[in-house]
Amino acid sequence: LGDALAAGRQTGVGVAFVKGSNHFGPVMPYLYDAAQHGFAAVIASNATTTIAPWGGKATKLGNNPMGWGMPAGDNDPILFDVALSVVARAKIRAAAAAGTKIPTTWATDASGVPTDDPDAALAGFLQPIAGHKGYGLSVMVDLFAGVLSGASYLDRVSSWSSHPEIPQDLGHFFIVIDTETICPADELDRRVTDFRERLLATPAADPSSPVRLPGQLELQNRRRQQREGIDIAAADLDKLRQLSELRVSAGGTQ
Repeated sequence: LGDALAAGRQTGVGVAFVKGSNHFGPVMPYLYDAAQHGFAAVIASNATTTIAPWGGKATKLGNNPMGWGMPAGDNDPILFDVALSVVARAKIRAAAAAGTKIPTTWATDASGVPTDDPDAALAGFLQPIAGHKGYGLSVMVDLFAGVLSGASYLDRVSSWSSHPEIPQDLGHFFIVIDTETICPADELDRRVTDFRERLLATPAADPSSPVRLPGQLELQNRRRQQREGIDIAAADLDKLRQLSELRVSAGGTQ
């Protein structure tokens, strides 16, 4: 991201590609950082294969996270971070552990048939968001992040869960725009403020659930966590302690 921002300061638009990488994590921290520097951004990564091509029954595509960000002056930036599968496999694993069914929109079995059985889903494929449209988005992200960057792509990407000892060779791309080269800061602030106020003024279908902007809830949670700390499930904390003890016993530093 830093290289893209530096280029963007010089030319108005900065683009950076990454290859030889591993698990990307959430896009939003990168979007937030770019917005804090006055940049609009489009950022994405390919990922371990979990999705079958539309109409297929073999995993070829990842859930390929992608996001857009827009600075908003003194207000919170508007940030959208989304993976391209309906849900993460972790939710399906949790349903399998709990012995509960899943919505048939989440995944298919190994034959490509939608299923409510989490065990069958884990042996099958995740469903892309918005059907064939999500499949198309996943393809285009992989073309940019994988093919164009020189990284691995499709089922050439190594699975971090199946083979953690093998580098994934993921690819990412960062496209950033110095908004001041297009619109003076005070004018952009005025326009984005008007934009957000018009959206937030939309009457809510359910008064207890008002209309929100993309990223609004996440940024509110971030401020709360900065004040109060981060909630971690006891089981997750125990696992972190076990991993820490393993590292120390293997001669690492605590």
